[in-house]
Amino acid sequence: MIATYDPALPADLDWVRFLTGDTDTGNPLVSDQEILAALAAETASGEAKRYYTAATVLGQIANRLSAMTHGVASQTVGRLSISWGGSGVGQTSVAGRISELRKEGSQLLSPKPWQFRML
Repeated sequence: MIATYDPALPADLDWVRFLTGDTDTGNPLVSDQEILAALAAETASGEAKRYYTAATVLGQIANRLSAMTHGVASQTVGRLSISWGGSGVGQTSVAGRISELRKEGSQLLSPKPWQFRML
């Protein structure tokens, strides 16, 4: 699996890795190709595209970890910790982060009052 990450964040791919916490290229959870495909499929533009794509990719990471870790109590992905068990805390945490990413993307798409021009 090919995975690259530049902490200077020059590309959308690097931003998606940063926002999802999947920055360890020695042990990536998704490939560059998967992130690039998600970026290509996202219809939002500009910075919002990064956040929406990160939400999609994070959902895929959570699904993949859930399927891979039968019986494991927790898993850490970058800055995000995911726990499984009867409490559902891990799933809620991931769902909350996905929701935050989508909200950030929405806010980037919303025009600000100072962005309107008088003709």
